[in-house]
Amino acid sequence: MDKNIIKRMQYIEASAIETHLFYTNLIGANKASIESLFAMKKLSFMEISVYGHDLDSFRNITGRGEEQYRRLIDNLAILESLYPLKSPDLNIVIGIRTYRSFQFGKNPNNGLLEKIEILRKAGVKVGLSCQIDNWGGDITQSDIADIEMDLSDGKNLYRKGPCGLPFDSIQITATGKVNACACRDPRGTLMLGDISNSPLADILSSKNEKWMKIISDHESGHFNEVCSSCGFYRSIYDERRVTNDGFMTKQDFFNLI
Repeated sequence: MDKNIIKRMQYIEASAIETHLFYTNLIGANKASIESLFAMKKLSFMEISVYGHDLDSFRNITGRGEEQYRRLIDNLAILESLYPLKSPDLNIVIGIRTYRSFQFGKNPNNGLLEKIEILRKAGVKVGLSCQIDNWGGDITQSDIADIEMDLSDGKNLYRKGPCGLPFDSIQITATGKVNACACRDPRGTLMLGDISNSPLADILSSKNEKWMKIISDHESGHFNEVCSSCGFYRSIYDERRVTNDGFMTKQDFFNLI
């Protein structure tokens, strides 16, 4: 967990960057951090990932205990109390990942679902899924053998050309490491460089052999272990892969850098 995330986001707020998004499980938040999020003018989207629909399912899916579960409920309550202060331009989504058998009832039967229902009525969008991503092959079927959920595996996806993520979803970690993929490389196998040692402009450059090798390997149909099992693959040539500025081709990205 990045304990300086609010400071980093406030840096973005004061920069030339026009908009940013935030994904969180909310467990590590508190009233001050939620107030800071709601005070941000450029924050346009926030998704809260909730694992499980009650204490037992939360424990089974996350491996965490009751303390973290209660903290999540408390932070949802804070979010509810501060909700009127948020910018109308900030869209909030709660994504629930839980058992296949779970269905929303008319009357929520625990504190977690009660808070989610209150937020839904206030305008927060709520999604429900029973799928667990394989996180680039790190999660296997045996890991979820006792959990009533489905494993999402991208090994059977049709792939043609470089994935768009190394172009538009670069990850810069809290320690300054630059990863070619912000979505599904938990072990950092796609590391491109370190901003402590090199300017970001040099790392995200056609002169960076590590970055160019990932792209050229993809272009020739050679996907490494992480990329070949990832369910997030979107071809750079797929025009459905749209950014805020519209569709960008591979050459558009190279021209930009």
